[in-house]
Amino acid sequence: MASSTRELWHGPRPRHGRLSPRLVEKRMRVAAGWLSGGSVLDAGCNIADLVRFLPANVDYVGLEALSAVVELVRGRYPDRRFEAADLEAPWPAAVAARRFGHVALLAVLEHLRDPVAVLVRAREVLEEGGTIVVTTPHPRARLPHELGARLRVFSRDATSEHVAFYDRVALSRMARAAGLVVVHYATFQLRMNQLAVMAPPVTGPP
Repeated sequence: MASSTRELWHGPRPRHGRLSPRLVEKRMRVAAGWLSGGSVLDAGCNIADLVRFLPANVDYVGLEALSAVVELVRGRYPDRRFEAADLEAPWPAAVAARRFGHVALLAVLEHLRDPVAVLVRAREVLEEGGTIVVTTPHPRARLPHELGARLRVFSRDATSEHVAFYDRVALSRMARAAGLVVVHYATFQLRMNQLAVMAPPVTGPP
């Protein structure tokens, strides 16, 4: 399953908790600081909030599962490219054939049945020297998420669709399984959320 519009979209209208927009904005700001290359693939882009935090000259492509949302964001950002794609199925040929400076997987891995397979696909479309920028809730956020969803402070849809919560060790293991290494790790939002920057390992001369 790809990133459905878990944070801000459900059906024909946006739906989220009262604090969700602030959480999303913080996540995008944290991630955007690591997306300085000329091209970004936003895999599981939701309603493309990341676009607002990237330089105008970045070559941006967004992947989103729901075709209705793809049409929405195409109208919202007509100068950007969006494709309807299930992240856990083969990616569109036009995307798979390209190479990107960065792949963003923001609040996505926790919703996937096979996150390692998606990390492998992301690695395969990286330019040399490129990175995969991941954000995902820390396991310590599980109870606050569930309580906040009941109180409608956080997104009920996002919380109900969480498959798993991963800590730093689990993220490192997933990276290794996908042929990657974690080159930077940090927590944010009171250590309830986390950022991992992954890249293929650098091999020296023989």
